[in-house]
Amino acid sequence: MSHNLAYSFPISSLKLPACSTGISRAGRLAITKAMSSSTPAFTVPSLRLLFVVDSSRSISHPSTLKNSFEKLYATKYTEIGIANYFDFVDLIQMLVVNIQSGIFVLLRIGEMSKVKLGISIGDINGIGPEVIIKALSNPMLLNECIPIIYGSSKVLGYHKNIVQDPAFSFINVGDADKASSSKVNLINCWQENVTISLGEATQESGKCAYIALDKAVNDLVDGRIDALVTGPVNKHAMKLADFPHLGHTEYIAERSKSKGHELMMLISEALKVAVLSSHVPLKEAAKKVTKSRLKESITTLNESLIRDFGKEKPTIAVLGLNPHAGDSGEIGTEEDEILSPAILELKEKGMLVSGPYPADGFFGSGNYRKFDAILAMYHDQGLIPFKTISFGSGVNFTAGLPVVRTSPDHGTGYDLAGQNIADASSMRQAIYSAIDIARSRSEYNDMHSRRIEKMEIASEGEIA
Repeated sequence: MSHNLAYSFPISSLKLPACSTGISRAGRLAITKAMSSSTPAFTVPSLRLLFVVDSSRSISHPSTLKNSFEKLYATKYTEIGIANYFDFVDLIQMLVVNIQSGIFVLLRIGEMSKVKLGISIGDINGIGPEVIIKALSNPMLLNECIPIIYGSSKVLGYHKNIVQDPAFSFINVGDADKASSSKVNLINCWQENVTISLGEATQESGKCAYIALDKAVNDLVDGRIDALVTGPVNKHAMKLADFPHLGHTEYIAERSKSKGHELMMLISEALKVAVLSSHVPLKEAAKKVTKSRLKESITTLNESLIRDFGKEKPTIAVLGLNPHAGDSGEIGTEEDEILSPAILELKEKGMLVSGPYPADGFFGSGNYRKFDAILAMYHDQGLIPFKTISFGSGVNFTAGLPVVRTSPDHGTGYDLAGQNIADASSMRQAIYSAIDIARSRSEYNDMHSRRIEKMEIASEGEIA
């Protein structure tokens, strides 16, 4: 159970000399916790501000607003930590400060637009529908997004009867454009009755997951939704249903006309790990370690950290392929012949990338805390330590796509299906991460387009 904590202290103690001017343009400030529907307000100027904290919701990517603040006011800002989003045009929309107790608190100014969030139901025989229901059962989430479930009202109703949560309800809508901003919405992707066989991978469960995913991706690519959270699927069931790809990532990459630079990432509050090769046999993973692929993946990771996570100058660690990172060529030469030269070339381009590091001691020593992200050479090298450190709270994110897609870091959980014991923490984090990334990317794109417009105007002025 979360507890709301309130703190009150003079505005002068924030040490924001320039910020008061920016705030005053709003005229009136709405102070609220991150997930609250209530909006107590006061008139500017005010001698004291009240900050309300929801301790169950941590703030993502804490450097975003700090970097923006420093750019706008041309001042180094180190007295307090800052996080989340910044509106450069009209007013500061959100301001997060880290007070002496170390707890992040949120000052919300005005209303942020809600993210229209699609959620594909996943395998109907697994825990996907259950964790979706549990994650969306908190009505305060509706302050952050407009959730649209792609699935079936009959299937969702079946799982709702298992969960037995009176706080959860939904409405049927014909398409994403008609979604209610104050309700959980559901789009029926098929009308026929289906057989639910809990805990089993069947052709029918694969077919339903495929149909729901296809409809959701259609809307994602067409811009009817801002981001997509994919429910877990079973690869064998999807194969039985003639799904043409190995997984979600490859399918969404093709449908969104990705440039082929997509990169599997696992993210949590503690760390971010990307993998050079994802779902390939281990004997094939080493063949994927090429200089061109490595440079491409590091570049994609670097760009994602900037655009999606608000890191102005991200730091990246690269793990070695071989034990002890090759031990100076005694246990493999890939580190000397491929990894180190690629890292050096990217350093010369200004990227803050280092390595290769021996993977065995990198996580145990806590060295991962010094970096914004880590690139592992293959699936298990990255995911075993990630899930050891962040199990239950991790999120799968596909970097490098032109669209935003996240998913929980667990599978269909057939052994847990139908028992109402599945933990919805990862699904909840996947939802919040999709919201955060969609907003961060939108902010980045807006800032970038404004910068280009200013450059064009300046150029026209010079010509004139």
